[in-house]
Amino acid sequence: MSSPPWLLRLGGRHLFPLLLCVFALLTIALRYQQQMSSITDEVVQQESERLRERLSIDQSQLEQRMGADDTLVLRRVVGALALHQGLERAYLIDPLGRVRASLSRLDLGHPVTDVLARAGVPESLTGLQTAPAPHAIVVSAQADGRALSGDMPLQGEHRLLVWVDNTRAVAVRRAAVQDELVREAGAVLVAVAGLALLLHLLWFRRAQRLSRALGAMGAGDLATRAGLQGRDELADIGAAADRMAEQLRQEQERLRHMSDLINRSPAVVIEWLNQPGWPVVQVSASVRQWGYEPEQLLQGSLQYSDLIHPDDNQRIHDEVAHYFAHGPDEYRQSYRIRCADGRWAWVDDRTTLGRDAAGGVVNISGVLLDVSAQVEAEHTQRQQAELLRMFYELPFLGMAISSPTDKRWLQVNDRLCEILGYAREELLRMSWAEMTPLGDLERNVALFDELIAGVHNGYRMAKRFRRKDGRIVHTEIDVRAVRDETGRVQQLFATIQDVTERVVADMALRRSQTLLLEAQRIGRMGSWNYDVATGLSDWTDEMVRLHGWGPGLYADYLAHVHPQDRSALDVAYQAAIQHGEPMNVSYRWLRPDGPVKHLRIRSDALREEGQVVNLLGLVQDETELVEAQLARDRLVSVMETTTDIVSMADAQGHVFYFNRAGYDMLGLRPGEPLDEAIRQVHPAWAARLVHDEGIPTAIERGRWLGETAVFDAQGREVPMSQLIMAHRGADGQVEYLWSILRDVSESKAAEAALEEERSRLAEAQAVARIGSWSVQLPEGVVRWSAQHYAMLGLDPAQVAPSVKAYLAVVHPDDQARVRAHVMARARAPVDPVTGRDSTGVDKIEHRLVTPQGVRHVEERASLERDADGRVVRIFGTTMDVTERVLADRVANELRDMLEQAESVALLGSWTADAQTQRVAVSTQLFRNLGLAPADRPPSNEVYLSCVHPDDQTMVAQDMDRIRRGAEVSPLVFRTHPARGPVRVMRRTVHRITRDDQGLKPRYIGTLQDITDAVQAEEQLRQVNQELERRVAERTAQLRQANQELEAFSYTVSHDLKAPLRGIDGYSQLLVEEYGERLDEDGRQFVRRIRHGVQLMGELISDLLEYSRMERRDMAADPVPLLPLVQQVLDGYEADIHRQGAQVQLAMEPFTLALDREGMAVVLRNLIGNALKFSRDRQPPRVEIGSRSEAGRRILWVRDNGVGFDMKYHDRMFGIFQRLHRAEEFPGTGVGLALVSKAVQRMGGRVWAESTLGAGATFFLEFPE
Repeated sequence: MSSPPWLLRLGGRHLFPLLLCVFALLTIALRYQQQMSSITDEVVQQESERLRERLSIDQSQLEQRMGADDTLVLRRVVGALALHQGLERAYLIDPLGRVRASLSRLDLGHPVTDVLARAGVPESLTGLQTAPAPHAIVVSAQADGRALSGDMPLQGEHRLLVWVDNTRAVAVRRAAVQDELVREAGAVLVAVAGLALLLHLLWFRRAQRLSRALGAMGAGDLATRAGLQGRDELADIGAAADRMAEQLRQEQERLRHMSDLINRSPAVVIEWLNQPGWPVVQVSASVRQWGYEPEQLLQGSLQYSDLIHPDDNQRIHDEVAHYFAHGPDEYRQSYRIRCADGRWAWVDDRTTLGRDAAGGVVNISGVLLDVSAQVEAEHTQRQQAELLRMFYELPFLGMAISSPTDKRWLQVNDRLCEILGYAREELLRMSWAEMTPLGDLERNVALFDELIAGVHNGYRMAKRFRRKDGRIVHTEIDVRAVRDETGRVQQLFATIQDVTERVVADMALRRSQTLLLEAQRIGRMGSWNYDVATGLSDWTDEMVRLHGWGPGLYADYLAHVHPQDRSALDVAYQAAIQHGEPMNVSYRWLRPDGPVKHLRIRSDALREEGQVVNLLGLVQDETELVEAQLARDRLVSVMETTTDIVSMADAQGHVFYFNRAGYDMLGLRPGEPLDEAIRQVHPAWAARLVHDEGIPTAIERGRWLGETAVFDAQGREVPMSQLIMAHRGADGQVEYLWSILRDVSESKAAEAALEEERSRLAEAQAVARIGSWSVQLPEGVVRWSAQHYAMLGLDPAQVAPSVKAYLAVVHPDDQARVRAHVMARARAPVDPVTGRDSTGVDKIEHRLVTPQGVRHVEERASLERDADGRVVRIFGTTMDVTERVLADRVANELRDMLEQAESVALLGSWTADAQTQRVAVSTQLFRNLGLAPADRPPSNEVYLSCVHPDDQTMVAQDMDRIRRGAEVSPLVFRTHPARGPVRVMRRTVHRITRDDQGLKPRYIGTLQDITDAVQAEEQLRQVNQELERRVAERTAQLRQANQELEAFSYTVSHDLKAPLRGIDGYSQLLVEEYGERLDEDGRQFVRRIRHGVQLMGELISDLLEYSRMERRDMAADPVPLLPLVQQVLDGYEADIHRQGAQVQLAMEPFTLALDREGMAVVLRNLIGNALKFSRDRQPPRVEIGSRSEAGRRILWVRDNGVGFDMKYHDRMFGIFQRLHRAEEFPGTGVGLALVSKAVQRMGGRVWAESTLGAGATFFLEFPE
């Protein structure tokens, strides 16, 4: 299969951004091509319109002047066309074809053809000249759009020809469009990059996470989850994957659970290959019930066919061969297999054959169920049937054989004679009809006649007989006919049961039916009724109390049954539902509130038309019975196996029972009378104590405990602790006494010593914070000392000692290490000589997490092994070493920190003891002196050899004072040149007096290399001198510059404005004196001159204001802002009234530390701009407000004017930076720069917010 294109091999998080970039670049290229192709046409169209408008304006002037024959004005008008951008040729042609006016004086009076030929103008203009004069202005463009030609007709057959070069206009437009396209392309690429990044963060990174999660799930890690949040498709896929993984995990758990159930079930699941010996390929762990390990069968060490009983082997092989050849593929066999212990077990083998396509058997799978108990039960059942037959031959029931003709007794048993009160001979002379009262005789005869007639083969009825003594006896008779081959009745066999007592009891039973529910409660039996059709149950109140749960669905009921009993109960239930078989099953019930109940359910079925419709039954609580049986069995086992003497006696003290220990210890012989055992086995004093005090006290109070003695088998008196207790019957009378005697001879001797030793051990453990523990193997019995409990922070009343409880307290980071250590310790080799562990006592340190926090402990453990080398006990101690660990950690950290600090700071430390003359130095001190580090401090001679010769005397005297224990001061000296470059050292010292101890003082000090600091101080001193000199020079320069700037400002103010005032004055005189002589154009020129002069004056004033703001001293006096704002607004009152502006003040009175003049300049500029740029709104609105936030005062000026684009925000505060044309909104472009400079000088901040066409807001921020 061919590989996909390389693009498809890229990941989505790379491919998609790449495609976005390609698409963006293609879009930008197409837009560039489109814009470039349309630029020329647009420029031609715009320039044509502009040229046509200009010609239209000049057409009227030219026609007026031509009428007046004013050649000078005509030439001036034509010459003014040169101001039109790109216009290079202009010719006013008279009717004779001569040039009357042109941009060049050389062309005047010459034929236009010669002028055009001499100038080399384009053919388009030449073509216009030769063409007939148009009736209107004609503007045409060259084919490439680089030039325009214009032809304007005038009166008197005059015409004006012009030629405009479009090359610069097209180039400017192209450059502007290219700049705009570059910005757009940059914006598009940034947007594409942002979109790609956003997709990566919101989509592809999550997709990668989903891919990794799916890969992990595919690799089998079903605990992995995508965990994607959101509502997009990836989140849906991730959620679906998580659900799928969870379902697979649950299915895996269910399969594992089913495998565990199969392994725990009595059924053995097995699979063989159809090969000689039937090799086993799969077998469940339940095969261990026969003593075999699964590996024995799987590895072939045992052949399954060898396990079959020899008597069954041939039969099984024959049957299997038949099934292989003829089927069916599912069959059952019963046979015996040999267990590992030699016994034979009956199995029920349910086999399924697996065949290949050709029909041959490939594998054989089976479920083997041990039915040995069932086979034995069937054998027992056959024996019971035989016994039952013999039972019917015994005279437990009245039995008789009677004649079918005359109803006479032909044979009777003793029981019948006893029931009727006649002798056998008397009954044989009588018929049963003679003894039957009339009321019952009619029914009896009718049934008898139907039996003789063959209507049925027997009948059963309740009837009365009259006894010989005249009393009526109630009976139930069961009559069966014995017929010959022809069906004729030969004789009748009858059983007669005396039910007189039952009839009387039935009457009593009916009277007691009202007490049934109470009886159920007392007997802890509940009755129930189950409707098979609806699945609903009806329970009595006792039934609900027994279960602690109300009636519900059968599946819910079965869920509360103990897992080991569910199968038996379900089998009985299904048999009752499907076949109407009675239920009699014991099971355990898991009450919702916790306790486990032992219950027995009994039921019978009600049928309609042969179908089971109802189940009626009882549930009895056998918990106490089961527990009593278990307790009795445990008690008997304990009594017979205990080493204590257990005996029983009647209330008079006559012993009738001793356990095995009693016979062994007392030397009693089995079968020997025990009536006088008390006097026989006890010394006289002990016998009197038992008779006179023990037995009476036990009868009176229920128990007696005392110390007695017995004679052992050797006749020695053994001290005993004896307990006598009385057992009473339901009537409160003592039925028997039982006694326990325990040998306390050794325990008494050891008790005092043990108690004393235990007390000392507990005290020692508490003081040393050491707990002891032991683990008994393989039972797993764990014991902890009280101190061990305290160290673990556990309550003995709530937590039983166990390995699990201990590991739960071990720090999570140490648990694996502790487990590994224990396992390694358990596998430690045994010393062949001593028989003990070769490793001896082992120890490990780890952490415990207790309620008091994390504690560090040291475990010491040892192993005890049996003769075979198996570990039978682990014992040891746990010691709290938290303080030691923390102290070591702090000491190590401090030592490391000290060494690092000394190395970084070139600081060596030392100590000296004037009493012992011992000196200790750090490693850095050696390095400071130019010595190699050593274990011993340098001697006095070596130390002085490292000191500069000029400083050795001073240092030696200082050392002598330290040896004598005198006062010393810090010292600075230099190192010896022979040790390398001379370094400067500072020695510090701290003297510790010990006069109260009668000892000389100790000294602690440092030796620091301060060479760099000394050199730095010297360099700093030189730098400071240089800086002071430069500051003085710069101050003088700055003072001179300020003076020059002042002078320049005066020059600008005076010298520049003076000419402007002259120009303005002369232009005003020109208007006043010669205004009537000037035409409209002249007056327009003068107005423009005066307007330019005014703008120039304003610009100079603004520049001077900006310059003064830069260098003037800004005061910081308290300025009330509200009056200042009101004062500025008063200055604009005329503008506000003229424009009809609405001004709103949204500020409360407050004061700021500002420069009043500077703040006034700021407010004038901002309020003036707000009024200027909102003048075209109806009405203009200006809002001035303030607010305080976090120690800052913010003011704003807001208008509803034209606004601006926020991308020009930073540019607008620069000098001469304007966002609008002067024709639209006059100004110098200095105002906002002046605002920014003033606010900056006053320690504030200025910024603006605006939306184009929706006004602007300028913010000022100052500290309060």
